[in-house]
Amino acid sequence: MKDTIADLLVVLLPAGASLARWRRSGQLGRQLPLLNELAKSHGRLILAGFGGPDDLAIAHELAIPADILFNDGDQNDHKAWARALPDELAELVDGAESAIVRTTQLNTPRLAVACAAALKHRGIRTALIARGSAIPSRLLGRDLSFDHTRVRRATADEALLTSAADLVVAPTGKIADDLAWRYALGPSRISVVPTLVAASKTVPTPVDRDEATLLFAGQLVARKRIDVLIRAAAELRDVHAMPTHVRIIGDGPEFETLNALACELDVNVTIHRAAPHEELVEAMRRCTMYVQASEYETHPETVIEAMSLGCPVVVADAPGLAAVVNHPTIGMRVNANPTDFARTIAGLLAEPELRQMMGETAAQTIRESCSLEVVLPLELEAHRQALRTAQSRAQLAA
Repeated sequence: MKDTIADLLVVLLPAGASLARWRRSGQLGRQLPLLNELAKSHGRLILAGFGGPDDLAIAHELAIPADILFNDGDQNDHKAWARALPDELAELVDGAESAIVRTTQLNTPRLAVACAAALKHRGIRTALIARGSAIPSRLLGRDLSFDHTRVRRATADEALLTSAADLVVAPTGKIADDLAWRYALGPSRISVVPTLVAASKTVPTPVDRDEATLLFAGQLVARKRIDVLIRAAAELRDVHAMPTHVRIIGDGPEFETLNALACELDVNVTIHRAAPHEELVEAMRRCTMYVQASEYETHPETVIEAMSLGCPVVVADAPGLAAVVNHPTIGMRVNANPTDFARTIAGLLAEPELRQMMGETAAQTIRESCSLEVVLPLELEAHRQALRTAQSRAQLAA
C-alpha cells in the first residue's frame, strides 16, 4: 500500500528560475530522480517556478510527474508573479488535507512563507521546509562585503524563512550547524540531507581522457581565484616543462580580466561562457583533472559532481572545499598559490595510476554518501518530521 506522507507537495524553484533555466544549469537533471520518487510518496506534486508556458513542454518531454505552476503573464515581472503565485496555488488544492511547501534554495523566503500561509488559510495542515544547498548571505558577503546592503537583505531574508520554517534542511552538518547557530534553531527544526548526485559506476581511464587538460567550472568572480589556476599553468610550462590546456567554463565579471591574464602569460587557456549541463558532464569525463582554488565555498556541488564522475580533483585548502575533499585518496588539497598548485598537478600528471585510483575512490565515496538510495529515505523522513513539528508548533500557538 502506498505510504502517502502528505496530500500535496509544493516544490518552489529558486528565485527567478524556470524549468528551462534549471535544465540548462543541470539542476533539473540532478533533481529529477528525487522528484520522481517524491511524487510516489505524496498525493500530488506541484512545481512552481518563474518560467512561462515553455515549462509545460519541458515537463511533458521529461515525463515529470507534477503539475506545473507557470507565469502566463509578463515573463520579466518576477515580483508580480511572486505576489500572484500563492493565490494561484490555493486555487489548485481543493480536497487536500495536508501539504508540504519545500524550497530548493534559501532565496525565496517571502514566496515560501506566503504559499504556506495561503494553504493554511484554506484549512490545510501545512508544513514549510526551507531547503538550500548554500547560505546566500555568506557567499554574497565574500563577493561584496559583509556590510553591503545586499548582504544585510539576504541575512534578513534567511532569518524570515528559517523562523517561519518547520524544518530547515542543509546538505552538510557544517552548514546545518551554521544555520542553527545563526538563527537559533533547535534539534527538531534542523536536519541534514545530502545533495543528490548520480555517481558513475564506471570511471574513465587515463587513456579515455584528454591529455594534460585541467577543468574549472563556476562563476567567474574574484572569490574563485581562477587567476591562480592560470598562473599555475604558466609555472607548469616554465618550471615543470609540462604544457597544459586549462579549460574554464563559466561567466561573470572576471571574464575579460581572466582572458587578458591568459594572453599576458601566453598560456593555453580556453574560457567558455556557461555551457549546457550535458556539455559540462562530458568535459568532466574528458579532462585529466578538475581544479578549483576558491577562497570559500559553502557546498561546492561542481567539485562533488566531478568526483562522482571519477575525475581526480585538486582544490585549495579552504573552507567548504576542505570539507568535501577530506582525504588524499579522493583528491588533493593544496595552498592557494600558483606554485603549490603547479607542483601538485605536475606530480599527478606523471602518475596516471594514482589519478585513476583517486577517481575511482572519489566516485565510490560519493555513491556511498549522495546516491538516491541514501538521500531518499533521509528526505522522506525530513518531510514526516516537518509535519510533526508543524503540528506541535500549531498546538503551542493555539
